[in-house]
Amino acid sequence: SVAYSPDGSRIATVGDDGALRVWDASDLASPLVVGVDAHTSAIYSVSFSVDGCRLATVGDDRALRVWDAASDLSSPLMERATTSGIYSVAYSPDGSRIATVGDDGALRVWDASDLASPLVVGVDAHTSAIYSVSFSVDGCRLATVGDDRALRVWDAASDLSSPLMERATTSGIYSVAYSPD
Repeated sequence: SVAYSPDGSRIATVGDDGALRVWDASDLASPLVVGVDAHTSAIYSVSFSVDGCRLATVGDDRALRVWDAASDLSSPLMERATTSGIYSVAYSPDGSRIATVGDDGALRVWDASDLASPLVVGVDAHTSAIYSVSFSVDGCRLATVGDDRALRVWDAASDLSSPLMERATTSGIYSVAYSPD
């Protein structure tokens, strides 16, 4: 996974080695900083907060972690272990919430300042694993795609009990993103 900082000056990357890397977007010669043991196994997704000060990561070790993007990435600011694999993470446009999805088919929305428990959980958001989540530019909607070959759009302020819209497809969908306009 890869994410640009909101100002475009940095790029964050994650992968199967469990490391979180932050690069200067104008010179990829070597990373600015490397969080070598950011996760204990593969990291699937990374997202910058709207102000570029924080990074959220999720991975195969079933953990959601939030990092100070200006630090040496040696220890997270916050961490939340979960009981299922997490495949995708997204900060809301205002930076107040973090959405996660994973192998249990649930969509979770967390308070970005306190990961104690999700603000809301859409337990059966999909019938199987969800691969990707994205907030709309205004933060009012969430889009998800999963192993059940469905694209769903949710009211981000709701209880996530039923989607606003959904579309079944004939092939797998692995990633979703809103356009900036």
